[in-house]
Amino acid sequence: MYQNEEKTPLALATFPMNTSVFKKAGGELIRIPNEWILRNTTHEIVSIVDGIAELADGRFVKDIYHNKPKICFGKIEVTNSKVPVYSRNGIFLRYLTKGQVLNVFQHLK
Repeated sequence: MYQNEEKTPLALATFPMNTSVFKKAGGELIRIPNEWILRNTTHEIVSIVDGIAELADGRFVKDIYHNKPKICFGKIEVTNSKVPVYSRNGIFLRYLTKGQVLNVFQHLK
């Protein structure tokens, strides 16, 4: 759950397929007829709560993880030289060099 009270963009999502969009009316989500997010377009996300993503333009996407978007939370730049990278199993993979820029697609809690 990524909730954002300030409504500033948390991440960018690129949708690989056409996706239905919803609006909030009376506390529930209603599909907007004849409107969808076109495939391979990128949109700002301001919050994700219970699989429902709120876009920066006020529309919503239900079951966001079912649509398999590529969600980029930002970029990090390596400031030290020779930073080791390990796999999830703890196996050494490689070293990162100073100045290298990486996209953050998922962060662990």
